[in-house]
Amino acid sequence: MCLTEIIRTYTDRSKFWNLLLESTCFLEAHTTSDVAFGLKIVTTLGVKFATRSGGHQQNVGFSSIEDGVVLDLNRLNSSNLSKDHKTVRLGTGNRWGEVYKGLEKYGLAAVGGRSGDVGVGGLILGVEGIPFFSSKYGFACDNVQQFEVVLANSTVVKATSNSHPDLFRALKGGGPNYGIVTHFTLYTIPTNIWYHVAQYNESDYKQVLSAIVATQARMEDDSNAGILFSGSNGTMMVGLLYAEPTANPPVYSAFDSLKPVRTLAPPTIGTIPKLVDVFTANSPTARYLSFAISYETDLDLYKSAYGSFISRQHFTSPTKGALQYGIQTITKAAVQAGEKRGGNWLGMKPVSTNWWHVVAAWFDEKDDKAAHAASTGMVKNMTDLATDAGKYLDFQFQNDADVSQSPLKSYGEENFKKFAAVAASYDPQQVFQKLQNSGFKISTA
Repeated sequence: MCLTEIIRTYTDRSKFWNLLLESTCFLEAHTTSDVAFGLKIVTTLGVKFATRSGGHQQNVGFSSIEDGVVLDLNRLNSSNLSKDHKTVRLGTGNRWGEVYKGLEKYGLAAVGGRSGDVGVGGLILGVEGIPFFSSKYGFACDNVQQFEVVLANSTVVKATSNSHPDLFRALKGGGPNYGIVTHFTLYTIPTNIWYHVAQYNESDYKQVLSAIVATQARMEDDSNAGILFSGSNGTMMVGLLYAEPTANPPVYSAFDSLKPVRTLAPPTIGTIPKLVDVFTANSPTARYLSFAISYETDLDLYKSAYGSFISRQHFTSPTKGALQYGIQTITKAAVQAGEKRGGNWLGMKPVSTNWWHVVAAWFDEKDDKAAHAASTGMVKNMTDLATDAGKYLDFQFQNDADVSQSPLKSYGEENFKKFAAVAASYDPQQVFQKLQNSGFKISTA
């Protein structure tokens, strides 16, 4: 393919989440060869570049650039189910909603994102992605059979547990430090499940949090169970999810006495794409900050933290923006499931954990300072509360982490050295450290 066919000026930016850098030069790849060719161009010219799959990453410059080239992988969106239906090969530009819908007709799904708008590549490489059923299947990266990778010298390798096993391990959470992944081969899972999604009044937060902690304890003995929680603007959304089509699983009995103010999805035996439709909203136009902390499950800590959140969430008027609070329950079974699938270098402890997530979303530039102060203030408060309770954990979930955080270092010193050694081996000229615009890079960790 000649250069003029793949370099263009990009004007339709509405489908991307990160709208803060207005790139002018895009290299749109349709094939793995296009990616290799594009990477050869930027390395030969020595120009800065950014790589974009779905464009969901909130940090400025991670998937965009002003003075340089964006390698746009959106058209790498093929999906090929194997003959035995045990694996599916996905182009990195796929969105999870389309992946799920394509597999649904076969009674299948894959372990991936909870929002249909999110790109395949960014979710899997941004640590591991939190799927609906991590206790049963582990994380998204644990369900990769093969990574197809374009290295810095534009050669293409296929990394598996047997071929390039060091690179295979490093791509499970090591960020954009080794090459550009163009295709993922994932193991398939059944798509038929049970779910119930409801909203509760913020004034009932102590009862709701008590039910969540009780359910987390029961989830350790029932790997089919999953739970989601998000609070903002006076309401709390709770999603109860079960990996088998079993009506009203008893693991969620702690919620039986609670009265929701709104039902987003009644108790349903359905499929994963139908559940994803419940959680997928239109791409936000708000300005956006996101931070990640993890700590061990503790009811008193949950209550103290949420009480603090209630007092901090409205840094501007509710119609113009607010903080959002996420509880992402991770069981010790989820960590063990990853170990059974080959393991990783993420340094997670096999304990009941919350990957806590705070987001500031707002519309007006004049609220920038207030949003930053509110979110960073909440992060400090949460860190202090967890530390004082003896429950704080170093691990930072990369997909939620702010650019000021260092998720690669949070995996532990020895694991960080392993990631760095693989990067030095596969990218000795440090292309992805020096020319890549931004991202959670080893050189800046």
